[in-house]
Amino acid sequence: MRFVIVGAGRVGLRTARVLAEEGHEGTVIETDPDQLERLWGERLEIVDILDGDGGSEADLVDAGIEDADVVGALTGDVTTNIMACLIGKSRGCRTVMRIETTSTKESTGSTPRRSTRWSTPSASARSARKTPS
Repeated sequence: MRFVIVGAGRVGLRTARVLAEEGHEGTVIETDPDQLERLWGERLEIVDILDGDGGSEADLVDAGIEDADVVGALTGDVTTNIMACLIGKSRGCRTVMRIETTSTKESTGSTPRRSTRWSTPSASARSARKTPS
């Protein structure tokens, strides 16, 4: 299986490492120059690391999306994740997307709680249709 991971943070790199250790090939796309320098300095050889924007079709093509089986949009930016998944779907890839939400309990005044959800774009659409207006 060939994969493209968007986002070289903790979640993206861990996912790429696990997939690579299972014998899959892939590329990780990252925009943060400091993170790229660190990764290139470590000579991370399990996957290719590409300086690019996961929300850009041209950068995803450079990462090999046309030959990929799956796209993992694992950045902390939901807009980039949605774009990467839409582009991946249009190229016939399976997709998984990271969505971070912050919820607050206004009535109790408690601190905001962050949670991360994993979804596919089609599951998100089904969930949105079920939500009462």
